[in-house]
Amino acid sequence: MKQRSLAVCCLALTVSCAVNRSKPVQPAVAAPKPVDPAGPKPPEAAASATSPQSDPPKVTAPAFPMKLEARTEDEKKLDANLLRIVRANESGGSGQAEIVAKSLDLLRPDSRMKVDVALTGNDKVTAFREALPALHGEIIVSLQNHVFIWLPPASIPALAARTDVFTVATVASSLGQ
Repeated sequence: MKQRSLAVCCLALTVSCAVNRSKPVQPAVAAPKPVDPAGPKPPEAAASATSPQSDPPKVTAPAFPMKLEARTEDEKKLDANLLRIVRANESGGSGQAEIVAKSLDLLRPDSRMKVDVALTGNDKVTAFREALPALHGEIIVSLQNHVFIWLPPASIPALAARTDVFTVATVASSLGQ
């Protein structure tokens, strides 16, 4: 059934394109240019007067090398995506960190992301739970020494600096949850 409907769609698209090609294309007629009573303007003034307002520059994620090297012991705890977000936070603040997290498809609409934290032991979970609100984080679930949390990108360096944290990794399914 799917193959048949795909074939029908392709046939309809082909017929539509053929019909549109058979119509002659009318050339656009340019309107006559108005004459300026003040006389001709210098080229740079004329260009600025006739050019439309441009859109504000689009903010994009910074380009990082394919492989980033950890500079500190805390950064060695982070996966590659989190390291990129930390570097963006260092260079452009929390707004830049959120842009990078969004470009990596990790950021939720509430500006938090899902992170898997491996603690150094099962006995560290209670203390970690108590300290998490200070990082603006929220626990999703904990399984032995792994704690899955919602965390803002700007809180990653503070999380990695904790002595009870062994590793921190992103979880790709952050958006739908």
